[in-house]
Amino acid sequence: MQILHHSLIVFLVAVMVTFNLADAETIAISLQQKKLLGIVTEQLVVSNHSAYLTLPAKVVVPPDQTFLVSAAQDGVISQVSVGEGDAVIKGQALLSMSSPQLLHLQREYLQTISQLKLQLNQQKRLRSLWEDGVIAERRWLELNSAVQTAQSNVREQHSLLQLAGMSKAQINTLKNSRQLHQSLQIIAPNDGVILQRMIVPGQRVETMMPLFHLADLSTLWLEIRVPVQSINSIKIDDLVEIKQANISAKVILLGRKVDSENQTVLVRALIDQPPSQLRVDQFVNVAFVRSNQQPGFRLPISAVVKQQGQAYVFVQVDNGFEVRQIGIENTTSDSVVVTSGLAGDEQIVVQGIAALKAAWQNAGDSD
Repeated sequence: MQILHHSLIVFLVAVMVTFNLADAETIAISLQQKKLLGIVTEQLVVSNHSAYLTLPAKVVVPPDQTFLVSAAQDGVISQVSVGEGDAVIKGQALLSMSSPQLLHLQREYLQTISQLKLQLNQQKRLRSLWEDGVIAERRWLELNSAVQTAQSNVREQHSLLQLAGMSKAQINTLKNSRQLHQSLQIIAPNDGVILQRMIVPGQRVETMMPLFHLADLSTLWLEIRVPVQSINSIKIDDLVEIKQANISAKVILLGRKVDSENQTVLVRALIDQPPSQLRVDQFVNVAFVRSNQQPGFRLPISAVVKQQGQAYVFVQVDNGFEVRQIGIENTTSDSVVVTSGLAGDEQIVVQGIAALKAAWQNAGDSD
């Protein structure tokens, strides 16, 4: 294959290369020879933004969008309804557990309700006697204080049941039916995605033991460690593009501290409505970009040929390829922005450059 490739190049040099020095240099190639040499062209793409810095970044969840769902009571897991990666909505049941401690809290709640009813009934009976002056005002005030204490106890026990994981509807059902329930459901505190499940059915858990890691992925952050010597080139609201993906973010934070070990500064960028292919804790390559005052054309750096300090590309023409000198800027590891030398309607060679370059240089040497 290498012998065939070399022969084709020699053939191009010997026969198919013509030059018009008054205009641009042209390499004449037939369609069949173009296929044999693996030459591929692409239409120019207008670039309104130019990349000025390329770095790795990490995808993270903003801290106010991540939730650790914990056990509100001691108990045993009886059923798990969701797993890692599942999307959930606020109020959805995540698991069921049996909790003897929950029985005690329900019993205490019903007892405080009974005490309040007794105090209210007594207050009702004695109201007319107090108004008629039959009982002393001191006793009436003591009775009112007892009613307020009983009301406070009911509210306290109601709050304890909510902290234990019971909903308001479940507590009202308990109040009306007076039937105790040992089973407790743990519900999602917010919409989101289960990032981690930490328990299995049959497992015994204690109060405050973590059960699920839940995150709202409606927005995400990119955390980028920028070398300190480059940090002054970045501004708030600058755009950051994830390379090889149609995803952009906006810079929202420039760190105020330099990492003493690697001399980098944290830069944070916000991604609104990230696509599903972007995952938490994923590492990606990003480019900082800014708007061009004069839009150019973005090309892969492999399409550009350097010769005596000048940049050239091969432009497809009717009888082959034309060597065109260009002006470039904002060179990164894999792309450049062309600022002069092209009109915008050209087809540019992006593969098979080596064969054309060899033909061009060898023909030039022969002159």
